[in-house]
Amino acid sequence: MINHLYYNIREISDLEKFKNGLLLYTRNDRVIIQTCQRLEIYSGEGEINAATALHLFRLVSGLESVFIGDTAIKTQVKNAYLESAKNSRLPKGMHKLFQWAFYVGKLVRSNTGIAIGAITYPQTVVNILKTVSPDLSDLNITLVGINDITHKLLKWLSKERVVRLNLINRSIEKAENIAGIFGARAFQLDDLAELIKISDVMILCTSAPGYLLKKPAIPSGKTLCVIDLSWPQNADPEVRTQKGVQFFTLDQIEHSIHQNLEIRKKSVQAAERIIELELQRLMAWQKSQVRVEQSYSIIK
Repeated sequence: MINHLYYNIREISDLEKFKNGLLLYTRNDRVIIQTCQRLEIYSGEGEINAATALHLFRLVSGLESVFIGDTAIKTQVKNAYLESAKNSRLPKGMHKLFQWAFYVGKLVRSNTGIAIGAITYPQTVVNILKTVSPDLSDLNITLVGINDITHKLLKWLSKERVVRLNLINRSIEKAENIAGIFGARAFQLDDLAELIKISDVMILCTSAPGYLLKKPAIPSGKTLCVIDLSWPQNADPEVRTQKGVQFFTLDQIEHSIHQNLEIRKKSVQAAERIIELELQRLMAWQKSQVRVEQSYSIIK
């Protein structure tokens, strides 16, 4: 098992080397879970190990992720299991382990607040935008600046089928390279004034000093959602006084993320109780199967 809890970023980045070494010592009927932050290989047959089941239950429930309650991991594990089930003959116990784990994950998410609210900048921004328009494909969205956050935002917005995406950067060449990946249009900073006029949403995310967006640049009566993720702030606080403008700052977004994380942390104990009960049920079921097999052998 290789993940963020036991290995540093440099070691995790070399997952393929670890993977190739581990595969030499495992059977072909195995499930390989590989993401950018973990590599786990489930192999073997016979009785289900309680420690293995506990870890998988916690993993699918989002308790072993960098962000508590991560929902993406359940899909990643399920896809890995289905791929293995399709391409190899998995032992009966392996099927039972993974199917029970998916059931546990569903129980945890349905009965606790472990997955409540957005806990990343892109997720929080997307949730804000859905209050502006439930169908994000209707929006004309402009992002200012190129960095890790805007890159992730472009990924999220592309998944939400936003087709009118604009990317502004001081370097037009850099903007064109990134914009081309996501089907966005690239502009240089000099085009900012014109894009303000046609955009429904302006997302600012640079480290530039001073205000890039000022109240006089916004046409009177225009409806505009301004999300300022920059530090220092790139939007003049005065823009919030203009009718039709919604203004969200980095402080507001971080406060929302912090609140959601606190809610999730408070749900951990409830999630662990569900997991423990289901682990006991799985172990009891396994013992009952052994007794049935032994009884069958005697009768035979």
